[in-house]
Amino acid sequence: MADTSKKAIIARYTDKSRYKPEYIYGDVYVDEDRIILSKKNKYEEEIFTIELNAAKRFSIYLEKNTNPDAITLDIFIDFKQTKGTNTSVTRQLERGIGQADAVLLILKIKAMKHNHDGFVVIIENFENNYKAFIIKKGKLSVEKNFPLIARRLSSSGN
Repeated sequence: MADTSKKAIIARYTDKSRYKPEYIYGDVYVDEDRIILSKKNKYEEEIFTIELNAAKRFSIYLEKNTNPDAITLDIFIDFKQTKGTNTSVTRQLERGIGQADAVLLILKIKAMKHNHDGFVVIIENFENNYKAFIIKKGKLSVEKNFPLIARRLSSSGN
């Protein structure tokens, strides 16, 4: 009779010699029975792909011994505060990238010595999409009317 204790099950599944090399994905070892099931039909293949991606993601976090601060819309997010200096932003961004899929940088505008209300901050993402913000009372406020900001900026240069 097989030992079905938790300890025995963990020992069996963590024995790397039982896995075929083609079923090892980085730090993720997939049982041959799971591979066979994934080839049964399109639905099982999709489920397997989702599960494998999740397992890879979790294996990275466990390896780095860190956890994201939040999971939302299936995205792992890490929150980082920065003083706004080049060095601080870069350092915090790099730390966050090592911990999650996305980084929310919290920029401490209050650390600035002067009032910058009305100043426009435009952020571009990797798909060349822009989002505009205006500093109001020391905080960034989303400005939804980007064309209006563009006109305001172009007219202030005259």
